[in-house]
Amino acid sequence: MPRAGYDLDARRRTRAIGLAIDSRRRPRQWTEIEAESRELASPSSLRRQVPTVWRERGFQFFFWSDERNEPPHIHARAGDAYAKVWLGPPIEVAEWHDCNARERRTILEIVTAQRAMMQHAWHEHFGT
Repeated sequence: MPRAGYDLDARRRTRAIGLAIDSRRRPRQWTEIEAESRELASPSSLRRQVPTVWRERGFQFFFWSDERNEPPHIHARAGDAYAKVWLGPPIEVAEWHDCNARERRTILEIVTAQRAMMQHAWHEHFGT
């Protein structure tokens, strides 16, 4: 039961406003990725369009099915943290969004350890 003078609806509105403000701070590219995710979210097409290659320490490593014309790379996502990493050699970061230093280090450790498997999955999926 809410305490006296406590306006639950006002708190919800404040939280919603805060979320809207936070979403405005995201780079445009991240917003586009989220929109693509929602478009591809139908259960029958999700696995085909966004193959998940690996999951570790809270990160999902995947690629988009329409990226055949780019060099082999992997996307990593956990919550708001997002990265795109070229599989090389050498392994290089293409972009980061909302990743702190610990998340960046974790992503690079995982990609370094799993690079051969990720490259194999890329070539198998695209037939290259």
